[in-house]
Amino acid sequence: MRKLQPIDVSQSETERFKVGRPEDIVRTQAFMEAVRRLEDGEQLTIGDILGIMETNLKDTGYEVYSFRHMKDKLIDHFGDNIVISEVCGKQNVITFTENVDKVIREFYKHTKYVDAQKEKDHIIETAAKLLKNDIKAKSQYEIFNNKYPTASQMTNVTEANTYLPESLQMFLSAIFAGGDPLSLKIGSIGHAIMQATLPRTITSPLQLGLAVQIHHNFSSRYLIDTLNSLGFCSSYSEVQRFERNAAVTFGTDIPYITDIYN
Repeated sequence: MRKLQPIDVSQSETERFKVGRPEDIVRTQAFMEAVRRLEDGEQLTIGDILGIMETNLKDTGYEVYSFRHMKDKLIDHFGDNIVISEVCGKQNVITFTENVDKVIREFYKHTKYVDAQKEKDHIIETAAKLLKNDIKAKSQYEIFNNKYPTASQMTNVTEANTYLPESLQMFLSAIFAGGDPLSLKIGSIGHAIMQATLPRTITSPLQLGLAVQIHHNFSSRYLIDTLNSLGFCSSYSEVQRFERNAAVTFGTDIPYITDIYN
């Protein structure tokens, strides 16, 4: 009976079998994690996406895509659903092209549900899409890109509410009793909804104003972070950043935020 001889595997052959996951899989997973940030509603540039992907690839030994390749990958992934352009002075901002007409067309395209509850759920989901679309539109052009709101914008409810989409004001006015669209209650809850919709993109004037006011009056990090966790004001770290910026701008004479909720 013949004995099987051991196979002599050369070094060049073993190089074909590398330990760990293939590079394309690792980089694709890092890319998809960055894309999810976009799909969650953040307004990001191609540079932001590259930075997120670089963080995701940390300690893997793999390099991030080039700028050109990343742009091509985004266009290949989203197709006509995104536009890459300049917004408020920021270059290569990625914007979704979904608009009101598209949302409404999709709503009427669906077969009407026989079940009244399912039909109601479908109407609510469509309304939420329309509101989110309007919030994104406001954030791209009117919500303080790379700038903190002024003291007036943080304390004047009427001025702060100019940054609420009309659709959101109408929605809240229809729900609340005595729904004056410029009322403090509608303004504060409207800003809370906008901040929760785009947490990393915008800084709500009323939410930052309330956090700064609490810090001045009570010096309580616990109180600020508790209200922040409930979605009612900015975080303590955001207050610190704001006050550092104010100190650089105004020196020791930092503008005092007067009572908002009186």
